[in-house]
Amino acid sequence: MSRYPTLQSNGYVLDRTIGTGGFGKVKLATHTLTGEKVAIKIMDKNKLGKDLPRVKLEISALKSLSHPNICKLYQVIETESHCYVIMEYCSGGELFDHIVEKSRLSEMESRMFFRQIISAVSYLHENGYAHRDLKPENVLLDKDQNLKLIDFGLCAKPQGGMESLLLTSCGSPTYAAPELIQGVKYHGSEVDIWSMGVILYALLCGCLPFESDNIDELFRKILKGKYVEPSWLSSGSKRLLRRMLCVDPIKRIQISELINDPWVKLGFGCPPMITSKNMNHIKDTECLEVMSQYFSIDMDTLWSQISKWRYDSNCAIYLLLINQKKSGCSVSLNKKELPKVADFAIKRPTALHTPGQENRRIVGRAVRRKLDEVTPTVPAKIKRNSNPDTPQQSTSAQNSPAGKILDSIEKRLGLNRVRKALTPRRRACTSTLKKPELLDIKKDLCNISTTVCKDPEKVMNQLENALVTKNIICSRKGFVLRGKLKCDMADKEKLKLSFELEICLVPSMNKNNGSVVAIKRKRLKGDSWMYKKICEEILNFTGKCDTIQE
Repeated sequence: MSRYPTLQSNGYVLDRTIGTGGFGKVKLATHTLTGEKVAIKIMDKNKLGKDLPRVKLEISALKSLSHPNICKLYQVIETESHCYVIMEYCSGGELFDHIVEKSRLSEMESRMFFRQIISAVSYLHENGYAHRDLKPENVLLDKDQNLKLIDFGLCAKPQGGMESLLLTSCGSPTYAAPELIQGVKYHGSEVDIWSMGVILYALLCGCLPFESDNIDELFRKILKGKYVEPSWLSSGSKRLLRRMLCVDPIKRIQISELINDPWVKLGFGCPPMITSKNMNHIKDTECLEVMSQYFSIDMDTLWSQISKWRYDSNCAIYLLLINQKKSGCSVSLNKKELPKVADFAIKRPTALHTPGQENRRIVGRAVRRKLDEVTPTVPAKIKRNSNPDTPQQSTSAQNSPAGKILDSIEKRLGLNRVRKALTPRRRACTSTLKKPELLDIKKDLCNISTTVCKDPEKVMNQLENALVTKNIICSRKGFVLRGKLKCDMADKEKLKLSFELEICLVPSMNKNNGSVVAIKRKRLKGDSWMYKKICEEILNFTGKCDTIQE
């Protein structure tokens, strides 16, 4: 039985976990009718608590926004216990990981990405929204290296328009504007411009303009607005950064000026694409015709249902067909649809009676009665789970004192979320692997560093030594190393960073050379820039041993 039958009944086949956060986890899935890949954010309402209004605000924003550089919403499924948000899948990963991979980007590549960010943010402001949490971790890349803005949980839509003042201090400290730190009223558009300035600096320099392990020191640096200008920055880059990272919000550059800045237009000859039109409202007759023939419904009737934009099943199919068309594929729906959960009960054939079948039933009941005599009675609340979307838990683990202690420790440290972020299935089997996993060269190989060493075990040992040298707690399973960095003694129960390094094999460009040993990096939880710094230090350490080749 599927772990999430609601998703299966709506035509989605779940794959691996591709992300995790405070609200829930994100899984890769396939839409069976169209064959398109999607990302599904799965959230348990009972665990959201006070964050539930934030989730509803994010969904409301996504329903009203549609732009090429904003991650597209396809469908929202809500049950009594869960909320499922089906969105566009971006296979290129986070922009942050792209920065980590290249250390810093060239000015032209930075400009190309930044123009797309300007286009998306300008569209947001035109439609009355301020994002308030702009950072490279909230910008994804699709297969064509196009940027997609995500995470609208902290967005705001002032009732009086963008000129209205806001008061809530939110966002990430390293990207926060001075007025947010001071706790005064501010304009949403102005704090977004500041965050965009920090992103541009990160793209060009490979680090943040304001950094400190001490939060008070970090805030002092932001309030002063002083940062290092590397020698490789062009005069145009320096000038634009100064106008964006201006402490006085009144003197800070506005989005209308930013669009027409000479540095932004350099090499393109025109400003970024700016539009306030909702892309979803376009009527595509080819996609409607395919749906009309498949479901035997009149095209006009079908469009009247879809154009209400309820983000239901029909809306998802229509938007995914448009996505098919944009990618150059033929627009079609799969004839063989997977049966829904309810269909199994109707279509399952009745089992034939065979000799000895009744005897097996009698023996089975006798065994269960015997087990009931020696097993403590479990309360009905624990024994039964009426919610079909909540996985059943082992009652023995809940009743065991050791199980309770372990569970409380995991929750306190956040390890329960870290464990689930790796993969839906346990990875214990990796310890029995005799050689690393061979990656498919046709797939996107992001966050990979190749080595010149041909011995995977040697590379693993050097990485393990590098972690120990940096005082990072590490554990090994097969060819996977998981590193954890805790906070200082005053806050020792919290994890500051958790990441994973996996030794794998990549096919060599020269077929005669076989496979190349590589290191695959993955941040699981915690501070992004600390993760970047540690990765660089670890790779430099192993590079001294003539192992790593960037």
